[in-house]
Amino acid sequence: MKRILFASLPVGGGHLALRDSLRTALALGAPGTEPFEPHTFDSQDTRLRGIYEFCVHRAPWLQRLQYSVTDLRATLPLLASTTPVLQAEVQAELARVRPDAVVATHFLLSALFVRARKRLGLDVPVVNAIPDYGEPVEVFAPRGAHRLEGIIVMAPHVRERLLERGTYPASRVHLSGFLPREPFQRVGREIGAAPRLSRERRAALLESVRQEYPEARGLDATRPTVVFLGGSAWTEKTGPVLERLLRTPSLHERLNVVVVCGGNARFHETLTARVAALPHVVPFGFVDAHLLARLMAVADVPVLGSLAPATLHELMETRCGPLLLFHVIPGSEDSHPEYIVEQELGLFEPHPDAMLDLVAQATGLLPPGPRVAPLQGVCAERMRALREENVERARHLGGFLLRLMGQETGPWAPHPATAQDFG
Repeated sequence: MKRILFASLPVGGGHLALRDSLRTALALGAPGTEPFEPHTFDSQDTRLRGIYEFCVHRAPWLQRLQYSVTDLRATLPLLASTTPVLQAEVQAELARVRPDAVVATHFLLSALFVRARKRLGLDVPVVNAIPDYGEPVEVFAPRGAHRLEGIIVMAPHVRERLLERGTYPASRVHLSGFLPREPFQRVGREIGAAPRLSRERRAALLESVRQEYPEARGLDATRPTVVFLGGSAWTEKTGPVLERLLRTPSLHERLNVVVVCGGNARFHETLTARVAALPHVVPFGFVDAHLLARLMAVADVPVLGSLAPATLHELMETRCGPLLLFHVIPGSEDSHPEYIVEQELGLFEPHPDAMLDLVAQATGLLPPGPRVAPLQGVCAERMRALREENVERARHLGGFLLRLMGQETGPWAPHPATAQDFG
């Protein structure tokens, strides 16, 4: 039984979702794969979260600046040397669990585990899982003293770009697949090969939301539904679109409008007061996966203030689309607009008036124009196909980790690494 330690930082829900996805993937291994004993480490150091929240609400330009310096070789050693509390936390966890491998979903944690194992004299492979779909910068796949045994990526183009950098050989860069949480998978299984849930089933889900949440009593199953999303903090960035929608009675009086404000309590409070007289406009605060999966399954279209990979796969699993992306997190999500367009999943539109027009088309209030019409015919099938690919790739995570630990794997696994491969 191999102990695998999955580690994450509280800097946005995407890192936690990726950690949980990778844990789930271990249960999908090929027949005969040695069983694993997963452990979870969640840091209690909140300083990085404070910086993240400051960037979200007050200084998005700083978010881009931080991302730009992550491609400098000096950045990771500097960051690792200035986090003594987190370093102590990591070292204590490594000494306590004594895992056979560590998989971290944040580059800083990966570096700190490399440092900790050296101090403890342990021979344990450390792997960094990259959650982003953008350019794989230096800190994700470091050289020198913080070099890792393996990298996990979640999209083919990220793996290709990483291999082009030449830092790690192909045998050490594993293409895995994202597995959403169980409530989203349950919806996906129910949809099956269909484009989406039946109208009757969506009406039943909406009724269950109405019964459980008094604030949702005004939602009407006969209306199209649009859901505004942005992860834990970024939904507020859709504000310009939402405000124009609320000032256009000919639209909002014919729609259900659901806004998931996440952990942004101020935005939730302000919006709740703003729409008190509009029963078909429903702001939620932080919602659990069971509610979010239902909201996505019911909605005809999402308007997005960010598009983290976890959210992307939850939307694809529930066939909520086409995706209408209004805003991205500076730096880490810069490539996401191009990705969803190339994959025929959605559109990027940063102009609020134009976005509102796309919302009207996607919900059937206006005839679909040349940007929306082609997507409506292919979006659901592309979502289904991409989800199937991700499930298949996820099955091979266990084999990759066993190879890093020097264990034999079945013929289904890629060729094992050699000393010459890794230098």
